Amino acid sequence: MEADAWQWIWLVATGVFVLGEIAMAGSFFLLPFGVGAAIATVLAFAGAGEGWQWAAFLVASLSAL
Repeated sequence: MEADAWQWIWLVATGVFVLGEIAMAGSFFLLPFGVGAAIATVLAFAGAGEGWQWAAFLVASLSAL
C-alpha cells in the first residue's frame, strides 16, 4: 500500500473512533483508540514510516486505555 494512503486511513480511523465514542456516550471505550489513531495520523502526515505509525497507535491506545 502506498505511504500516502496511510495518512487518509488513519484520518478516517480517527473520525470513526471519535464519532463512535460520541454515539456511545458514557462508555469511554473507543476514545483511547481515537487518541492513538490521531497520533498515528500526525506521524503519517509528518512522513514517518508505517511501522512507527502502528507502534505509536498501539502505545498511545494502550496508554490511554
